[in-house]
Amino acid sequence: MGPINGHLSFFRDLPPMAVTLEFFRSVEHLNPVILTACPESNYPRVAAQKGAWVRERLSQTRVVLPVLGR
Repeated sequence: MGPINGHLSFFRDLPPMAVTLEFFRSVEHLNPVILTACPESNYPRVAAQKGAWVRERLSQTRVVLPVLGR
C-alpha cells in the first residue's frame, strides 16, 4: 500500500481548488452524481474519505459513487 492510500485522511484533507467550487455551483441545479475512482488497495478508507470531502465542501445531499480504479 502506497503512502497516499495508507494516509488516514489524505483525500478528505485535500483543499478544494477555487475553480472546483465555482464549477460545482454552476452545475449543482442539474443534480449531478459525483463519480470518483478509489484504489483497490484501500478502497473502503478512500471511498469514505472522498465521500466526506464532498459532504463537507460541496453538498451534504449529493450522491457520491466511488468506483474501483486500477
